[in-house]
Amino acid sequence: MLFKEPLQKKFSQIPEKAILMPVPTKKTSVPVADEALKKSWDLARKFDKVDVSKGIPWNLEPAGQGRTLMLYMQSLKIVNHLINAYILTSKAEYLEEAKAIILQWIKYDKKKQHNEMTWVDHATANRFQNLMAFLKYGSHILNHRERKQLDRLVSRHLSFLKDGANHRLHNHGLMMDQAILVYGFAFNSDEDVQFAINRIKVYFFFVFSQKGTHLENSPQYHKLVCNLFENIETYLSSFNQSLGEPIVSMIKRKNEYLLALKTEGGDIPEIGDSAASLLDVKKVKDERFGDFIDWDAGICILKQRQHEIENQLVFISGYSTITHKHYDDLSIILNYDGESILRDPGKYNYSISPERRYVKSAKAHSGLYFDAYPYKLDHANRYLQKVRLTKYDPTADFVLVEGINESYEDASWTKRLVVKFLNHPIYVVFDQVHAVEEQRVVSNFNLDHRIGVVKQADGRVLLTSAKGHPFCLKEWTGACLTEVNEGNLDEPKAVNSLKVNELVPTHQVQFTRDAVIGDHHRIISLETGDVKVTEISRVNSVLRIQLSNGSTYELYT
Repeated sequence: MLFKEPLQKKFSQIPEKAILMPVPTKKTSVPVADEALKKSWDLARKFDKVDVSKGIPWNLEPAGQGRTLMLYMQSLKIVNHLINAYILTSKAEYLEEAKAIILQWIKYDKKKQHNEMTWVDHATANRFQNLMAFLKYGSHILNHRERKQLDRLVSRHLSFLKDGANHRLHNHGLMMDQAILVYGFAFNSDEDVQFAINRIKVYFFFVFSQKGTHLENSPQYHKLVCNLFENIETYLSSFNQSLGEPIVSMIKRKNEYLLALKTEGGDIPEIGDSAASLLDVKKVKDERFGDFIDWDAGICILKQRQHEIENQLVFISGYSTITHKHYDDLSIILNYDGESILRDPGKYNYSISPERRYVKSAKAHSGLYFDAYPYKLDHANRYLQKVRLTKYDPTADFVLVEGINESYEDASWTKRLVVKFLNHPIYVVFDQVHAVEEQRVVSNFNLDHRIGVVKQADGRVLLTSAKGHPFCLKEWTGACLTEVNEGNLDEPKAVNSLKVNELVPTHQVQFTRDAVIGDHHRIISLETGDVKVTEISRVNSVLRIQLSNGSTYELYT
């Protein structure tokens, strides 16, 4: 929409509190802006600086940095830093550089030589917020023609952001609605404010479970989206508006899921698209023990203290959205005494590289899968429940948790039952499959890179943690081949991503069988401590577990 009032007057009357930039002012704002004045863009840690001395490479996609750097370029993140530096110093040179970059982007856009991030939800929302900030602080250095250019650009952005064809029930959709709020409050458009609030509410009830877990399959995004909602509510309250109940109450519970996941060492498993370096919850002093199960999110967290040692097992089976989801169903993550034993591989980055494809795959997780027959993630799983948790049964001596994956294109399925003993650090995994056609079946255990591994002649695999805790991993039916795979960064295989764009080699223990057709099962135990498993058998669907202390347990499978 073109403003009827003189544009300079209109832009200058934008309330300062209406401006909400993606990156707030911080101690690095001025140094990053000074680099930009020297034609060097520092857009993120772990990424190379972008040399713009010979022109701005808007479609830059350097190897290993993928679409993330492209997103930062197209969102005009460097303009954000320049405006922050102006706010802190009042130096006009930062605004002049921001203006030059914006005008160059307009020329780039007119050529229509776009990349996949030029007009997409996330980049457009952030770019719009940065443009609005520039109009507030820098419109006085524009001439009339330039103001008209930016006026048209703002109108075009607003139309894109409001168009339902461009909006998804996704955290990027939330960013779009936040950007519309900025416009609404900047130009006193209650219609746009209410439009954004209504869409935000729809997103909230779609993407949070009844237990308050964010359903985009990633603790990192749980934290990010909860923070977004908190920031939006704070922003709204400055204009005497609110998202209302129960959203406000639910967001106050944001730490419950993170506390359930948090280990004694202060870490959170890198489930889905999460990175360990981005999951700092050490400031949260509370501790939470006991079990946490969220059927909608497809996650069960079993967390106790045994003999003053924290013992946490996470079991994943099911999902309600495919956003940030990996092929991690029927996988387990184990932490013991503050150490990672069985680890999720992490996200690596958001590229389409072999490394990214690997860390997302079932082969990177401690799960059960058909080696050459991957299942497909389905948006409709929220309703169809082909992948789901099927059992959670706490008893006086152990906890049972079970999940099933029926999402294969034929009638094949995989199922895993996990038994976690309460008085001893003993875990029993009962894996079952039904294969319509011949398949190689793999029960995979992805280790933390600090775990020592020794394979014994009898098929047992001995593990040693960095603190010296000895573990024994064993398959009891004798119907599987036991393999220990070493990490290979080139392939890649048996690697974990602890930080963005970084891989470390680890080991994987695999129990495999070729040419499985019809029904097949295997029984695996993992134990540490003084009490050992001495025998496990299954007769007529009854699993019988004998321990070295003389105890015997029977459970129906």
